[in-house]
Amino acid sequence: MAFKKRFICYICYIPLCLLTLIACENAQTQGQGTAPPSRTAQIKLDKIAYSTHDIIKVTVTNSQTQSMYITSPQASCSLVRIEIQINKRWVRLGRCVEVQASPIRRLAAGDSIQQSLRPEMISGSKYPSATATATWQPGIYRIVFDYSETLDPDSIGGTKSVTSYPFTIS
Repeated sequence: MAFKKRFICYICYIPLCLLTLIACENAQTQGQGTAPPSRTAQIKLDKIAYSTHDIIKVTVTNSQTQSMYITSPQASCSLVRIEIQINKRWVRLGRCVEVQASPIRRLAAGDSIQQSLRPEMISGSKYPSATATATWQPGIYRIVFDYSETLDPDSIGGTKSVTSYPFTIS
């Protein structure tokens, strides 16, 4: 009787272990710095984790069937924004010191843009070499991409945002 109970437990235990492994692998491949697949924009990072001195390379792809319009510079005067999680809240980093009217940039359907974020640029310095020793604060980060589906987001539809999966800097 004890053998029969043990045998039944093993038969139930093995499929449970396999399901757990499959679920973990799926979660791991989805979290590699790529935003969840969407019909709007997809954010892809070059790594899933960074050191405090790394350059973060971001690719944003327009997955829509129509153009997107990017209207304002974000962190380091780039077209994406970086945020850090502090006390379970997302806090925007960086600023663009050169406050000029920025032209509206069109991102055609299927096209991509690439952006590089450096820790010394987040300080907002106009001269990155002056802060070349800057580093990222260790923590959990994400990238945010804001866009509009029209040339005039202030009067029609407003802006929309897409975020990457969270990633770590340590």
